[in-house]
Amino acid sequence: MKLIQIAGRTSLLYVGAGLAWIVASDWLLPRLVSDPEVLVRLGMVKGVGFIGVTGTFLFFVLRRELRRWELEAAARTQAQAELGRAENRVAELA
Repeated sequence: MKLIQIAGRTSLLYVGAGLAWIVASDWLLPRLVSDPEVLVRLGMVKGVGFIGVTGTFLFFVLRRELRRWELEAAARTQAQAELGRAENRVAELA
């Protein structure tokens, strides 16, 4: 279930960032450049930039989520080890 939540949250963030990038750049470029040929070239640059920005964005979001997951797993492992030690002490006392 945790992976589904991470995937869903990451996908929503990706879609939001992608939409913001597309809307902002499609609104801004025609206001800055009037030459249609330059707009086409800038559109290609915009596409490459989109891939770079969203790829970097996904990397950092996924890295944060995986670190959180690793910390939770380590805490769970430590708790299980402590429980095992406590059970051994109880068994020794019995």
